[in-house]
Amino acid sequence: MRRPVWTRWEGALASGALATLLALSSDAADVSTSLSHGFWLGAPRGSANTREVDASGSRHAASLPEPEAARVAWQRRIAGGASGNVLVDANGAIFVPGVRHMTELAADGSLRHELSAPSSTSLVAALLADGTRVVLTREGRLLGWSEAGASTLLVDLPAPPPSPSSALVPLDDGGLLVAIGRWLFAFDASRGAPLHTSIPTAVAFARQVGPYLLIVDERGRVFEWRRGRPPRDVGELSAPASAALADGPSLIAITSARTLESLDPTTGRRSELARFDAPGPLPLIAMSEPGAWITLGAEGDWIKLGASFSAAATRGSPKRDGGTVRDAQLLVDAEGKVAHWAANRPLSLSTAQGVARELGDVRCADPVALAPAGTGRLVAVCGSGAVWLIEAAAAPETTR
Repeated sequence: MRRPVWTRWEGALASGALATLLALSSDAADVSTSLSHGFWLGAPRGSANTREVDASGSRHAASLPEPEAARVAWQRRIAGGASGNVLVDANGAIFVPGVRHMTELAADGSLRHELSAPSSTSLVAALLADGTRVVLTREGRLLGWSEAGASTLLVDLPAPPPSPSSALVPLDDGGLLVAIGRWLFAFDASRGAPLHTSIPTAVAFARQVGPYLLIVDERGRVFEWRRGRPPRDVGELSAPASAALADGPSLIAITSARTLESLDPTTGRRSELARFDAPGPLPLIAMSEPGAWITLGAEGDWIKLGASFSAAATRGSPKRDGGTVRDAQLLVDAEGKVAHWAANRPLSLSTAQGVARELGDVRCADPVALAPAGTGRLVAVCGSGAVWLIEAAAAPETTR
């Protein structure tokens, strides 16, 4: 068993590496902490561990249920609602951030923990390698709880108030990247004081690619960042990105100019892979396998994308009820099955061959999360606090 590396911060840090870094910025204040905490080495263990399923932004599930076998295993409502992405750990426990209130459900839907938070709305959550559930709040505060529900982390970050595009990225060494505005904070697995740096304009996306991170700013510029080094400008998209993921060493992005583009950070080369007709796709992209991606059209049809074929090559359309979709969520697995869910529409599951099914009971006005919850399972969460667990129905027993 790997042992945790423990570091205790006593009050506000006024000296050492962090104080030296922060002294370079007149905007920054000291980082204050009130609880000891530690990080385990190793990748996060769980099905859904960041805002967009994993640190590469792939929205990829290992296995979604077959549409014809999918059923609602259980449903429950959480008091206070949900205000951000959900986390699912390796045991299937579901952590749902809310407003001054965090709820954790067991894999069978039973209540595990109800946790009070000393801050307001949760913006984004991440699962660390030791199972710690970390939340970034609207006040710029990091809060963390252990798997057992004990409070383990309380950090006030010296940055402007976070926006909905703020990011938490669990790192492979057990640490954590926090992106707020143009500020980047990296917590190492072996020390308490985070490294601190910035880029010229606000961060739009942060995606992990092996040992480094690709940072996309709100103008479409792309930076490579390795902890301990300043960000390095590696290229620029043709327009600001509306969605992005990492596929191997490359960044794949949908831009506001309705283009699908790839950028190789090793050479800075940008390639236009596809161009969409107006109004363009929704700001969502998922990876089914390397080189094959899925996005959603404005009417809720899914569109298969890839480096070797056009955006119109493959489309899947659920039964439509008219109008455009909004507030959509998207997941895809290695077999090409697609789960997508939009405001006031039922959750839809489709196969790569176009076999589709809608789950009419899974519908709400404010879908905030759709996350894998283990093999053949996914969880859907509404802002009102409604939670559904969808799985494949067991095959009937045969008589011998």
